[in-house]
Amino acid sequence: MLKRPLVFFDVDDTLVNGQTQKILGKYLYKNGKVSIAFVIKILFYFLMWRIGIVKNVVPIREQAYKVISDWEASEVEKIVRECFFKEIRARIFPQALDLIKKHQMKGHEVILISGSIDCLLRIIKEYIGTKFVIATVLKVENDKYTGEVLGPVIHGESKVRAILNFISEHDFSLEGSYAYSDDVSDLPLFRLVQNPVAVNPNKKLRKIAQLEGWPISYFSKGE
Repeated sequence: MLKRPLVFFDVDDTLVNGQTQKILGKYLYKNGKVSIAFVIKILFYFLMWRIGIVKNVVPIREQAYKVISDWEASEVEKIVRECFFKEIRARIFPQALDLIKKHQMKGHEVILISGSIDCLLRIIKEYIGTKFVIATVLKVENDKYTGEVLGPVIHGESKVRAILNFISEHDFSLEGSYAYSDDVSDLPLFRLVQNPVAVNPNKKLRKIAQLEGWPISYFSKGE
């Protein structure tokens, strides 16, 4: 069993200033790939989730992914890569990058974990120099996306199950593990690791972190 500590780093509002899937949705619209009605619908549901009216984002995300049904995998990769370098890269918190580098210098294994799609997480991983991602995987058949999710949408409790599967597959351990996230939906993740850290926490997570005595970090906004 590999003993080096694992560091699970959330992406949206933790590594990146903003929701990457919202940014991607807007980019698709700007480039004529989706309708304004689609973007408004997704933004509306994200708002309802943020203010607590919608409790489960999984159906929202599953519905959103259907928009790329029958798109060529190479086309999706190209668009997502363009979106990262044009829209998302500048939103990465410098403090998050510094923190990741400090963990890596200590020999820790940093793993990006997010409900965002895996092709985006792989691009971010390559850019910041990490090795592993745990993300929502979309189904591809005959080099085309089907619009279906392959496995679970990575969110809440499903993050924990995905981590446990990852640890089993790669023969890692949770000894000395860390987790960084901004949202109370990652409370199961915080309960799993030995060193939870709340980053720019929402009100609910901040209150829990204070009660639990967990460290709280505030990253300044990107651009």
